[in-house]
Amino acid sequence: MSALSPRAARPSAYLHPVHAAPAAGEVFHCFALAAEPDPSVLPRALEFIAKRGLLPYRVHATMEGRDGRELAIDMQVAGMDQMTADHVGECLRQIVGVNVVMMSTITR
Repeated sequence: MSALSPRAARPSAYLHPVHAAPAAGEVFHCFALAAEPDPSVLPRALEFIAKRGLLPYRVHATMEGRDGRELAIDMQVAGMDQMTADHVGECLRQIVGVNVVMMSTITR
């Protein structure tokens, strides 16, 4: 018998609904970061989304550059208004090690 209850094993299923596919016409805010290859940058970037009760629809992080000296992070997030997205962008720019943050909006 497991020491964890089913709820403890999957807490996110009880906190926020997760959509399998985006709804038609849904707005996604896209954040593209270029940062130093520091292990703390990715979780700090995700924290600004998670603390708003949101899950990114897509997250992609890779080491870039000739010698792998840059961390590239791309995130797509639905469920926030433009003012919140602008604020998140400014917060991402304040993370130590982040060099560039670019933002865009797409509708699916």
